[in-house]
Amino acid sequence: MLLATPAIGGDIDAKALYNRFRPSVVVITTYDESDKPLALGTGFAIADGTRIATNSHILAGASRVHLKMSDGTQAEIKSLIAIDTSSDLAVLVSPVKLRPIPLAATSQPLVNLFWPSATP
Repeated sequence: MLLATPAIGGDIDAKALYNRFRPSVVVITTYDESDKPLALGTGFAIADGTRIATNSHILAGASRVHLKMSDGTQAEIKSLIAIDTSSDLAVLVSPVKLRPIPLAATSQPLVNLFWPSATP
């Protein structure tokens, strides 16, 4: 995922960025009808903290979607708000409220630093 950050003077502290955004990132595991794992991916909290943005391809063929939060909390996704396979994006509803990641408004020029972030 790409995070828009404000202009920063000097060095970027990767550890501080990790610690700031870690509570917002989830690991997503999907399962088929026979409960076999299908895909593993990541997502991050947006909006009010109960919406999870992720890639749509990890949901393909899934009958169950499981979340694992950075603190070890686990939950099942019960609903999907939106999916757009052409842009590989999906928005899920989490039963657990997380700290949302602030995203830049599209009307603002994105000329500042972008920092790639993911959970391996």
